Amino acid sequence: MKTTKTIPITQLADALRNLPIAIQASTDKTLNLTKAHQLAKTLCPTKTGALRETIRVIRPSNTEANLTAGTPTVTYAKPVHDGTSKQPARPFLHQALHAETHNITQAIIQDSVTRL
Repeated sequence: MKTTKTIPITQLADALRNLPIAIQASTDKTLNLTKAHQLAKTLCPTKTGALRETIRVIRPSNTEANLTAGTPTVTYAKPVHDGTSKQPARPFLHQALHAETHNITQAIIQDSVTRL
């Protein structure tokens, strides 16, 4: 998808100066990972639904986001996701993020351009 915005040459310096601010704001908005979060819940292997209910997005900063699963009482997220010697991996978090990477990148670019 092509994203463009025509800026008069007289406004180019201001637009370039504001670009880092626009990218940061767009990144913060986009890294809520709403679609990846929902997709991970759909892809999560389910017996009781307890693991699926622990899937969440953690935001350590406005430029970082972690899609994670498990709690102190639901301790089997890692073995389910990464597999064990007896059980193959079922990487539902990785699959969700991989599927949404292009959409996340495009959303950041489009929103950044809109903010200029």
